[in-house]
Amino acid sequence: MNYELLLSTETSSSDELNAISRLVHGRRVDGILLLGSKREDPIISFLEAEKFPFVLIGRSETHPEAPMVDNNNVQTAFDATTHLIAQGHKRIGFVSGPPDLTLSHDRMLGYKNALEEAGLDANNDWIVEGEFLQESGFRAMSLFMSLPDRPTALVVIDDNVAFGVLRALAELGYNVPEDISVVSFNNIALSELASPPLSSIDIGTYQLGYTAVQVLLKILNGEQLPQNPVIIPHRLIVRDSSLFTLSGNV
Repeated sequence: MNYELLLSTETSSSDELNAISRLVHGRRVDGILLLGSKREDPIISFLEAEKFPFVLIGRSETHPEAPMVDNNNVQTAFDATTHLIAQGHKRIGFVSGPPDLTLSHDRMLGYKNALEEAGLDANNDWIVEGEFLQESGFRAMSLFMSLPDRPTALVVIDDNVAFGVLRALAELGYNVPEDISVVSFNNIALSELASPPLSSIDIGTYQLGYTAVQVLLKILNGEQLPQNPVIIPHRLIVRDSSLFTLSGNV
């Protein structure tokens, strides 16, 4: 389509907003793709006020009319948690991301919904919030495994965080999935190569990006959008990290 790609990554919300403001006011780009959003997102407010073409890969609570391409992240976490429940787990923890991200909120909700439907409690001691970093997973394990009543399974917000979980468990001398089972999200290429191979929700990463560009091109061409948001299907890829069935009142 004869468009070039300009990639911008910033380390703080204010830097990100300043960068986008420069791109918009300098007329350096025709449209913008946003990779995720906060629950209160000033960037979306800015772009809407400027009437500048954009598409959000994610979901906005405060701007429901914004063009969005996303997964049903409540359902993804519900499915991951339900898989662990089906393996016999009753004590299931959650390693979340930053609480101000819509993604973290939605996956936390799906996790809690699955526990509630199964008649299980969401123990606050088994929920840890952090960043999308291996270190967050590592720190979560230091906390969880020191509890007298620790979880026997974990839903982890992201594969990269889950790698930190697996590393910490190995260093602490625990076996996965015999001592604790793990399910994560995104199904990146390294998930299959982890030790053990990581069960993960495939969110259709390629399709998310491809579809978001298609939607943005329609906006740039003044075409009517057929639906909003566009929901990309997901599927659970079960590997060794969660293939261990508990029995009895565990």
